[in-house]
Amino acid sequence: MKKLSLILAVVLILSAFAGCGKKPVNNTSDYNIIDPLPANNTENTVPANNAENTVPPENTTDKDQAEKDQKWLDIFGSGALSETVLKEYLEGSWKMIPEGGGRDTEPFGSLVFDKNGTMTFTYDKFDDKGSVSCSYEVSRLREGYGNLEACDLLEIKVTGASDAVKARTPYVMDSSTELQILTARVQGNDIIALREIGNGESEFGLDVLMYENQSMDGMWIFVRDGESLSKTEKTDEDMRIFPGSFYALRWMDYGDSVYLQIIDIKDFEETFYEDPVRVKAVMYGTYGDALYAVKYEVFGAAPSEKNASYAPQLVYVATDPNGRVIDCDLVPYFAYGLYSQDHVEESGDGGDYRDPEKYAATDSIFLGSWTKAENPQSWVSISTDSIQTGGYRVVIYEKDKFSAAGNANIADEDSIALNQCFVEGKEEVLGYFDKTDAGIRFTVTVSGSDKLPVGTTIDYVKQN
Repeated sequence: MKKLSLILAVVLILSAFAGCGKKPVNNTSDYNIIDPLPANNTENTVPANNAENTVPPENTTDKDQAEKDQKWLDIFGSGALSETVLKEYLEGSWKMIPEGGGRDTEPFGSLVFDKNGTMTFTYDKFDDKGSVSCSYEVSRLREGYGNLEACDLLEIKVTGASDAVKARTPYVMDSSTELQILTARVQGNDIIALREIGNGESEFGLDVLMYENQSMDGMWIFVRDGESLSKTEKTDEDMRIFPGSFYALRWMDYGDSVYLQIIDIKDFEETFYEDPVRVKAVMYGTYGDALYAVKYEVFGAAPSEKNASYAPQLVYVATDPNGRVIDCDLVPYFAYGLYSQDHVEESGDGGDYRDPEKYAATDSIFLGSWTKAENPQSWVSISTDSIQTGGYRVVIYEKDKFSAAGNANIADEDSIALNQCFVEGKEEVLGYFDKTDAGIRFTVTVSGSDKLPVGTTIDYVKQN
């Protein structure tokens, strides 16, 4: 694979403008989402209301089908599912959806896998059709986390091509690449997303799958040409996570609704070009709904004017007690199968590094989930964020009335001040949180919203 110089700043700037639905995300550093603090689950796995999903559904009438479902629960992360199982999952025909253009988009071509480690890509778009044959090996992207048998990488080498393809692309027989693979069941269809591991171009990407067919974050999208292997009797309502905050792959965005696949995150430090960088790796959970992208409504958002496309991106979302998304931040793709995190600089002012000692006092007071004593379904969540945005991320939810999201910085040793916050992504509100004997208090000092007028105070107690 040809490697180009990594330009992280460009990646971050170009990626920072997306978000769930039509609600603008007013966070100037969406890529710095650290230490999720879901209302009911500080480990960012599955909240208590979904804890039973570690086994196949008990109410299935087909024991054999239940065993099959369990097999496909977690292709990459559970430990028992390794090279052989991933090859079985991939076996068959998959239609390439150019630019992830949605279910009704005319396929660009078909990718057929067999269990013996060969695959063939046939072009539907060209009159002469044409095809490329490849060998593939299943392996692991990196061995530093998760079960060492869990696989999420395809090593591809072209072994043959039709005369029509050779005429179009004379270097096709010299091409090879490594592809990270992600998968989900979206709207009843098995979807795989493939992207090259690296930050440059390859002959395979140029001449075989072709870069102009990529969707978000450098992914080629394929839909299984046939019945989904993953099945459940549960509804989206059964599988939604609420209230809480979690990481997810957002596979489709309709503006007023999104399809989210909950994802576990591994934070660690890598060295790129001799510089230490904090990054995130995505990991599939080991519970029963790990491969499902579930439909969520987006509170206060309007339907998109564009047709939804398959565009898997990593996001960090918060949901209200009704299961609606009330806040959604993008975590931009970095490179090599990893997503962005805070940079750790060895000298100077520390860059984006969040000094634990500086924030220790206010962290101990304010971090966590808080509810109104008289109405526990109204709450505020305060989590850590980049120092560029003040060091804190704040999400306020008032049941059946509004949600607001923004950032805060340290005001003094027992107070933090909102430096930006918007009600429903539109109306600015500023204020501060103070420590009280019973918990914390929010006071509004500046407001462009009649839902939180100046002088409003709200008392919160720590959620048990």
